[in-house]
Order: sequence, then structure tokens, then C-alpha cells
Amino acid sequence: MIRRIAFPLVLLVFALAACTANMNIRPVSEMTPKEKSLAAMKVYNYQVDNYKARLALPNLSAAEIKVLRTEYAALQKIWPVIKAYDDYVQGVTSSVDDAIILQINQFLIMYRY
Repeated sequence: MIRRIAFPLVLLVFALAACTANMNIRPVSEMTPKEKSLAAMKVYNYQVDNYKARLALPNLSAAEIKVLRTEYAALQKIWPVIKAYDDYVQGVTSSVDDAIILQINQFLIMYRY
């Protein structure tokens, strides 16, 4: 009898926790520069790790490897933008182009952060 009640109760607790876990994520337009910088680094690192994991899969076709390499090339192009923005946020540089801020915003929106 207790198991019949306890199991659904545990599921309910986990479901509520999962529903409220994403409530702390604010839209990109409401993020502070520091939050944007951290989010961009987090997304970038996740994408690089994802690339490495998929590249290590056995039996990839040549077309799949080409797609992965194209994705990695795009990540390599965005890294200097993320680094420049992070340097600005950390106070290493005194200014940043509006184009860099726009690219950071688009990068975060693209990955639905």
C-alpha cells in the first residue's frame, strides 16, 4: 500500500522540480552582460563537447563527417567573438562593437538559451 502511494508522490516531486528548473532562465534581452558572457561560454563549450562526442562515433559516413566539420568551423569562427565580448565584460578591453553584441545575442537565441 505504501509503495502505491510513495512512487506516484516521488514522480510528482520530480516533475515539479523539472518544471521549475527552467523558470530561472531569462530571455537574452533581459540578461546582464556577465550572464550573456557566461551563457555564451557555456553554450560554446557544450557544442564543442557535443562535436567531439559525435565525431568519435563509429561508422560515420563521409557526409556526416563533412557536416560535423562544417559545424566545428562555425564554432571556430564564433570563438573570437565570444572571447572579445568576455574580455569586455571582464574589463580587459574598454569597448566592444555593437556587431559583437548582436552576434552574441544571435548565438544565444539560436541555441535557445
